[in-house]
Amino acid sequence: MKKVRIWGVKLRPNSPELKKVYLKLERFLKSKGEEAMIEKESGNMIGIKGGQMKEVLKKVDGLISIGGDGTFLGLARESFLSGKTILGVNAGSLGFLTEVSLEEVEEVLEKIILGECVEKERMVMEIELPSSKNEKVYAVNEIAIKGKNVAELVRLELWMDGKYVNTYSGDGLIVATPTGSTAYSLSAEGPILYPFAKNFIFTPICPHSFSQRPLVIPTTFLDIEVRVPAKGRKVVVVVDGQEEHELKRGKGLKIRKAEKGVRVFSNKNNDFFKVLREKLGWGERN
Repeated sequence: MKKVRIWGVKLRPNSPELKKVYLKLERFLKSKGEEAMIEKESGNMIGIKGGQMKEVLKKVDGLISIGGDGTFLGLARESFLSGKTILGVNAGSLGFLTEVSLEEVEEVLEKIILGECVEKERMVMEIELPSSKNEKVYAVNEIAIKGKNVAELVRLELWMDGKYVNTYSGDGLIVATPTGSTAYSLSAEGPILYPFAKNFIFTPICPHSFSQRPLVIPTTFLDIEVRVPAKGRKVVVVVDGQEEHELKRGKGLKIRKAEKGVRVFSNKNNDFFKVLREKLGWGERN
């Protein structure tokens, strides 16, 4: 594991109270011969000069996200192509992506400095949108394909390696990564996958048939396409809940596993199933 000397830091937006957390982190890193570099928007929020994210990514060796899963997602989407590894610190509530609590952050950073933490990779979904430039966007959690107008029934066709699979009729379709299996897909009764697995989940949103069930497939399928029928309604594609694209009638989008994933620091003793028990209340007696 490459030794980290300079850490890029992103804070949860609209949370100026995190200034104390950042200053404490900065002091701790300095005491270990390390350095913190805050990105511009976070710096503006707490009155500290920061750098543009592109410049931060060029200079730092690792990244720290302080906030909730949304903060982590935003940083991951901005940085995964750089290959920089992220430490997710939970200053929110649920936190499936942010493994480390504020109380644990110094202990975990100490382990990273000593080389006692491991680096793992979460897969990222690459989505090719229909345009003259074959525009590509990336999702860490999921894409949600829904009607452009609220409460409008949509029909979506799923094709894999040139073979027709199904037509989904309902409020839409979620295509999730294993990381996203505990997000929007879970609320639509999708399955939970181990976060470092290599699969896609297709979860219908409020389907108009009880036979429409979630589908899990391996990423070895190389040509996955979701199409809007020529006589169907226009839909929007929402990427990780943070950006939106229109998909017109008769058009389709292609999905594949991105060549690079999101690299994360993980405590060797971290237990995903313990996290599920804590977050979802598994095993609790009534």
